[in-house]
Amino acid sequence: LTEGGGVYACGDGTTGLLGTGDTKTHNVPTPVVRPEGAAPVVDVALGWGHAVLLDANGVLWACGANTKGQLGFGTARGKYLQPSAVPVKHVEG
Repeated sequence: LTEGGGVYACGDGTTGLLGTGDTKTHNVPTPVVRPEGAAPVVDVALGWGHAVLLDANGVLWACGANTKGQLGFGTARGKYLQPSAVPVKHVEG
């Protein structure tokens, strides 16, 4: 996570958790795709095969494996190779 809200990732991208738009292994830090209109990222959390990013506007983004519905999209299928907005209606403190 950079001071400007950018995110870099490296490692095994098989599940798409790196958010680089592919499933390649990246041996050096590689920019995570920032979706059009996304604000700078302020926090990142990693799970087993997936990642969740929070932007400065409070929008939650997720990428990686979604075989158990872990990304929060309301489905349990596939993988997301770059961050996609999670449909969160309301979150409190």
